Amino acid sequence: MSAGRFIWGLALVGLGALFLAANLGWVEWSFTLYLLQLWPLILVLVGIRLLLGRRSPTLAIVLMVIVLAIGVGVAAIDYGTGGEAGWSTAKTTTIVGTPTQGFTRAHATIDIGAASFEVTGQETGFMAQGTYTSRREPRITQSPAGSGSGEYSLVVDQTEAGWVIIPFGGAREDLKLQLAPSVPWILDVNAGAAAGTLDLTNVTLEELTLKAGASSVDVTVGPRIVPGAKVTIDGGAASFLLRLPRQLDITLSTSTGLSAVDVDQGFGSPTDNTYVHKGGGDDLTVDIKGGVSAIDVQLY
Repeated sequence: MSAGRFIWGLALVGLGALFLAANLGWVEWSFTLYLLQLWPLILVLVGIRLLLGRRSPTLAIVLMVIVLAIGVGVAAIDYGTGGEAGWSTAKTTTIVGTPTQGFTRAHATIDIGAASFEVTGQETGFMAQGTYTSRREPRITQSPAGSGSGEYSLVVDQTEAGWVIIPFGGAREDLKLQLAPSVPWILDVNAGAAAGTLDLTNVTLEELTLKAGASSVDVTVGPRIVPGAKVTIDGGAASFLLRLPRQLDITLSTSTGLSAVDVDQGFGSPTDNTYVHKGGGDDLTVDIKGGVSAIDVQLY
Protein backbone atom coordinates (compact mmCIF):
# COMPACT_ATOMS: atom_id res chain seq x y z
CA MET A 1 0.00 0.00 0.00
CA SER A 2 1.28 3.47 -0.87
CA ALA A 3 1.92 6.03 1.85
CA GLY A 4 -0.63 8.39 0.32
CA ARG A 5 -3.51 5.89 0.24
CA PHE A 6 -2.76 4.75 3.77
CA ILE A 7 -2.64 8.19 5.34
CA TRP A 8 -5.73 9.53 3.56
CA GLY A 9 -7.64 6.38 4.47
CA LEU A 10 -6.55 6.77 8.08
CA ALA A 11 -7.56 10.44 8.04
CA LEU A 12 -11.04 9.61 6.72
CA VAL A 13 -11.52 6.90 9.33
CA GLY A 14 -10.42 9.26 12.09
CA LEU A 15 -12.60 12.10 10.85
CA GLY A 16 -15.63 9.83 10.57
CA ALA A 17 -15.04 8.48 14.07
CA LEU A 18 -14.71 12.01 15.42
CA PHE A 19 -18.01 13.18 13.90
CA LEU A 20 -19.72 10.00 15.10
CA ALA A 21 -18.46 10.60 18.63
CA ALA A 22 -19.71 14.18 18.51
CA ASN A 23 -23.15 13.04 17.27
CA LEU A 24 -23.36 10.55 20.13
CA GLY A 25 -22.37 13.20 22.66
CA TRP A 26 -19.09 11.54 23.61
CA VAL A 27 -17.06 14.65 22.71
CA GLU A 28 -18.08 18.29 22.41
CA TRP A 29 -18.81 19.71 18.97
CA SER A 30 -16.63 22.71 19.80
CA PHE A 31 -13.65 20.36 20.18
CA THR A 32 -14.51 18.68 16.86
CA LEU A 33 -14.57 22.04 15.06
CA TYR A 34 -11.42 23.01 16.93
CA LEU A 35 -9.53 20.05 15.49
CA LEU A 36 -10.48 21.15 11.97
CA GLN A 37 -8.12 24.07 12.51
CA LEU A 38 -5.25 21.61 12.15
CA TRP A 39 -5.59 21.87 8.35
CA PRO A 40 -2.00 23.22 7.91
CA LEU A 41 -0.81 19.71 8.81
CA ILE A 42 -2.08 18.61 5.38
CA LEU A 43 0.81 20.53 3.82
CA VAL A 44 3.26 18.73 6.10
CA LEU A 45 1.82 15.34 5.18
CA VAL A 46 1.94 16.09 1.47
CA GLY A 47 5.57 17.17 1.85
CA ILE A 48 6.50 13.92 3.62
CA ARG A 49 4.80 11.90 0.91
CA LEU A 50 6.61 13.77 -1.87
CA LEU A 51 9.98 13.33 -0.16
CA LEU A 52 9.73 9.72 0.99
CA GLY A 53 6.61 8.17 -0.53
CA ARG A 54 8.35 6.29 -3.36
CA ARG A 55 11.75 5.58 -1.86
CA SER A 56 10.69 4.65 1.69
CA PRO A 57 6.90 4.21 1.88
CA THR A 58 7.03 2.54 5.29
CA LEU A 59 9.09 5.38 6.77
CA ALA A 60 6.73 7.89 5.17
CA ILE A 61 3.71 6.20 6.76
CA VAL A 62 5.38 6.16 10.18
CA LEU A 63 6.35 9.84 9.97
CA MET A 64 2.87 10.90 8.84
CA VAL A 65 1.23 8.98 11.68
CA ILE A 66 3.62 10.59 14.16
CA VAL A 67 2.90 14.08 12.79
CA LEU A 68 -0.86 13.51 13.00
CA ALA A 69 -0.60 12.13 16.53
CA ILE A 70 1.50 15.06 17.72
CA GLY A 71 -0.84 17.59 16.09
CA VAL A 72 -3.97 16.08 17.60
CA GLY A 73 -2.25 15.66 20.97
CA VAL A 74 -1.10 19.27 21.14
CA ALA A 75 -4.57 20.47 20.09
CA ALA A 76 -6.25 18.31 22.75
CA ILE A 77 -3.94 19.58 25.49
CA ASP A 78 -4.35 23.19 24.45
CA TYR A 79 -8.11 22.84 24.17
CA GLY A 80 -8.25 21.52 27.70
CA THR A 81 -6.15 24.32 29.13
CA GLY A 82 -6.83 27.28 26.89
CA GLY A 83 -10.56 27.92 26.97
CA GLU A 84 -13.92 26.53 25.98
CA ALA A 85 -13.74 27.12 22.25
CA GLY A 86 -10.07 26.81 21.38
CA TRP A 87 -7.80 29.01 19.29
CA SER A 88 -10.51 30.91 17.46
CA THR A 89 -12.00 32.38 20.64
CA ALA A 90 -10.53 35.55 22.09
CA LYS A 91 -11.79 37.73 24.91
CA THR A 92 -11.37 41.48 25.22
CA THR A 93 -10.38 42.82 28.62
CA THR A 94 -10.93 46.52 29.29
CA ILE A 95 -8.09 48.38 31.01
CA VAL A 96 -9.17 51.36 33.08
CA GLY A 97 -6.41 52.94 35.11
CA THR A 98 -6.44 55.03 38.24
CA PRO A 99 -7.56 58.69 37.89
CA THR A 100 -4.63 61.03 37.26
CA GLN A 101 -5.07 63.17 40.38
CA GLY A 102 -2.18 62.93 42.84
CA PHE A 103 0.36 61.21 40.58
CA THR A 104 3.59 62.92 39.50
CA ARG A 105 5.43 59.95 37.94
CA ALA A 106 4.46 56.67 36.27
CA HIS A 107 6.01 53.31 35.44
CA ALA A 108 4.47 50.83 32.98
CA THR A 109 5.73 47.29 32.34
CA ILE A 110 4.30 45.61 29.25
CA ASP A 111 5.15 41.98 28.48
CA ILE A 112 3.07 40.89 25.52
CA GLY A 113 4.90 37.96 23.95
CA ALA A 114 3.17 37.02 20.69
CA ALA A 115 0.77 39.91 20.17
CA SER A 116 0.27 43.10 18.23
CA PHE A 117 0.29 46.30 20.24
CA GLU A 118 -0.28 50.03 20.00
CA VAL A 119 0.72 52.41 22.80
CA THR A 120 -0.13 56.10 22.49
CA GLY A 121 -0.56 59.17 24.67
CA GLN A 122 -4.02 60.65 25.15
CA GLU A 123 -5.77 62.59 27.89
CA THR A 124 -8.62 60.44 29.19
CA GLY A 125 -8.73 61.45 32.86
CA PHE A 126 -7.04 58.16 33.79
CA MET A 127 -3.39 57.20 34.05
CA ALA A 128 -3.96 54.45 31.49
CA GLN A 129 -6.85 53.19 29.44
CA GLY A 130 -7.24 50.58 26.72
CA THR A 131 -8.15 47.03 25.75
CA TYR A 132 -6.36 43.70 25.60
CA THR A 133 -7.79 41.06 23.27
CA SER A 134 -6.39 37.62 24.04
CA ARG A 135 -7.41 34.00 24.24
CA ARG A 136 -5.71 33.88 27.62
CA GLU A 137 -6.73 36.01 30.57
CA PRO A 138 -4.17 38.83 30.88
CA ARG A 139 -2.67 39.95 34.18
CA ILE A 140 -3.28 43.63 34.81
CA THR A 141 -2.08 45.19 38.04
CA GLN A 142 -1.82 48.87 38.92
CA SER A 143 -1.43 51.29 41.77
CA PRO A 144 -4.58 51.79 43.85
CA ALA A 145 -6.44 55.08 43.87
CA GLY A 146 -4.96 57.63 46.23
CA SER A 147 -1.49 56.10 46.24
CA GLY A 148 0.51 58.08 48.78
CA SER A 149 3.85 57.86 46.96
CA GLY A 150 2.73 59.93 44.00
CA GLU A 151 4.08 57.21 41.66
CA TYR A 152 1.74 55.17 39.50
CA SER A 153 2.65 51.69 38.32
CA LEU A 154 0.98 49.49 35.69
CA VAL A 155 1.88 45.92 34.72
CA VAL A 156 0.26 44.22 31.73
CA ASP A 157 1.34 40.70 30.84
CA GLN A 158 0.00 37.30 29.85
CA THR A 159 -0.84 34.50 32.23
CA GLU A 160 0.91 31.17 31.97
CA ALA A 161 -2.33 29.21 31.53
CA GLY A 162 -2.76 27.58 28.16
CA TRP A 163 -0.24 26.53 25.55
CA VAL A 164 0.55 28.87 22.69
CA ILE A 165 2.58 26.82 20.23
CA ILE A 166 1.06 27.13 16.73
CA PRO A 167 -1.66 29.75 16.09
CA PHE A 168 -4.05 27.57 14.04
CA GLY A 169 -7.09 29.76 14.57
CA GLY A 170 -7.97 33.27 13.54
CA ALA A 171 -7.74 34.87 16.96
CA ARG A 172 -5.08 37.53 17.20
CA GLU A 173 -3.80 38.85 20.49
CA ASP A 174 -3.87 42.62 20.51
CA LEU A 175 -3.10 45.36 23.05
CA LYS A 176 -4.21 48.95 22.67
CA LEU A 177 -3.12 51.27 25.46
CA GLN A 178 -3.40 55.02 26.00
CA LEU A 179 -1.19 56.75 28.58
CA ALA A 180 -1.78 60.03 30.39
CA PRO A 181 0.41 62.66 28.66
CA SER A 182 0.86 64.98 31.65
CA VAL A 183 2.96 62.63 33.83
CA PRO A 184 6.56 61.49 33.10
CA TRP A 185 6.64 57.80 32.14
CA ILE A 186 9.19 55.03 32.52
CA LEU A 187 8.25 52.30 30.03
CA ASP A 188 9.54 48.73 29.96
CA VAL A 189 8.25 46.86 26.90
CA ASN A 190 9.08 43.23 26.20
CA ALA A 191 7.80 42.05 22.82
CA GLY A 192 8.42 38.53 21.58
CA ALA A 193 7.06 37.61 18.16
CA ALA A 194 5.14 40.85 17.92
CA ALA A 195 4.29 43.69 15.59
CA GLY A 196 3.60 46.99 17.22
CA THR A 197 3.65 50.75 17.46
CA LEU A 198 4.88 52.95 20.29
CA ASP A 199 3.60 56.39 19.32
CA LEU A 200 4.89 58.47 22.24
CA THR A 201 4.41 61.81 20.49
CA ASN A 202 2.09 63.00 23.27
CA VAL A 203 3.77 61.12 26.12
CA THR A 204 6.15 62.82 28.54
CA LEU A 205 9.00 60.32 28.40
CA GLU A 206 11.57 59.74 31.14
CA GLU A 207 12.86 56.35 30.02
CA LEU A 208 11.99 53.68 27.47
CA THR A 209 13.44 50.17 27.45
CA LEU A 210 12.30 48.04 24.52
CA LYS A 211 13.28 44.40 24.15
CA ALA A 212 12.07 42.56 21.08
CA GLY A 213 12.63 39.15 19.55
CA ALA A 214 11.26 38.33 16.11
CA SER A 215 9.35 41.59 15.96
CA SER A 216 8.63 44.64 13.85
CA VAL A 217 8.22 47.77 15.95
CA ASP A 218 7.74 51.45 15.07
CA VAL A 219 8.76 53.87 17.83
CA THR A 220 8.12 57.62 17.85
CA VAL A 221 9.52 59.72 20.69
CA GLY A 222 7.78 63.02 21.31
CA PRO A 223 9.41 66.41 22.02
CA ARG A 224 8.05 66.46 25.58
CA ILE A 225 10.71 64.57 27.49
CA VAL A 226 12.31 64.74 30.90
CA PRO A 227 15.77 66.34 30.44
CA GLY A 228 18.29 63.51 30.21
CA ALA A 229 15.68 60.99 29.06
CA LYS A 230 16.94 57.59 27.86
CA VAL A 231 15.82 55.18 25.16
CA THR A 232 17.30 51.67 25.07
CA ILE A 233 16.40 49.26 22.27
CA ASP A 234 17.59 45.66 22.44
CA GLY A 235 16.53 43.51 19.50
CA GLY A 236 17.09 40.02 18.19
CA ALA A 237 15.81 39.14 14.71
CA ALA A 238 13.80 42.35 14.74
CA SER A 239 13.07 45.34 12.55
CA PHE A 240 12.82 48.82 14.10
CA LEU A 241 11.77 52.23 12.84
CA LEU A 242 12.79 54.90 15.35
CA ARG A 243 11.56 58.49 14.86
CA LEU A 244 13.12 61.22 17.01
CA PRO A 245 12.28 64.95 17.37
CA ARG A 246 14.66 67.17 15.44
CA GLN A 247 14.56 69.90 18.13
CA LEU A 248 16.24 67.73 20.81
CA ASP A 249 19.94 67.25 21.54
CA ILE A 250 20.35 63.55 20.78
CA THR A 251 23.25 61.19 21.40
CA LEU A 252 22.75 57.90 19.55
CA SER A 253 24.98 54.88 20.23
CA THR A 254 24.86 51.61 18.31
CA SER A 255 26.41 48.26 19.18
CA THR A 256 24.49 46.06 16.84
CA GLY A 257 26.53 43.02 15.80
CA LEU A 258 25.17 41.82 12.46
CA SER A 259 22.62 44.61 12.11
CA ALA A 260 21.73 46.91 9.23
CA VAL A 261 21.66 50.47 10.58
CA ASP A 262 20.31 53.44 8.60
CA VAL A 263 20.70 56.73 10.47
CA ASP A 264 19.25 60.06 9.33
CA GLN A 265 21.81 62.38 7.70
CA GLY A 266 20.92 65.02 10.28
CA PHE A 267 23.21 63.21 12.72
CA GLY A 268 26.30 63.58 10.57
CA SER A 269 29.17 61.08 10.61
CA PRO A 270 29.55 58.78 13.62
CA THR A 271 32.51 58.57 15.96
CA ASP A 272 33.07 55.08 17.43
CA ASN A 273 29.49 54.08 16.53
CA THR A 274 28.13 57.21 18.25
CA TYR A 275 26.02 59.78 16.39
CA VAL A 276 25.28 63.28 17.72
CA HIS A 277 22.51 65.65 16.69
CA LYS A 278 22.27 69.18 18.09
CA GLY A 279 18.71 70.46 18.00
CA GLY A 280 18.99 72.98 20.83
CA GLY A 281 16.48 71.26 23.13
CA ASP A 282 16.63 68.85 26.04
CA ASP A 283 19.12 65.98 26.09
CA LEU A 284 18.04 62.54 24.88
CA THR A 285 20.30 59.48 24.96
CA VAL A 286 19.52 56.56 22.65
CA ASP A 287 21.32 53.22 22.92
CA ILE A 288 20.60 50.58 20.26
CA LYS A 289 21.72 47.01 20.89
CA GLY A 290 20.85 44.29 18.45
CA GLY A 291 21.63 40.91 17.01
CA VAL A 292 20.38 40.29 13.49
CA SER A 293 18.29 43.48 13.20
CA ALA A 294 17.32 46.15 10.72
CA ILE A 295 17.24 49.60 12.32
CA ASP A 296 16.08 52.82 10.65
CA VAL A 297 16.54 56.05 12.65
CA GLN A 298 14.77 59.16 11.36
CA LEU A 299 14.50 62.79 12.49
CA TYR A 300 11.18 64.59 12.13
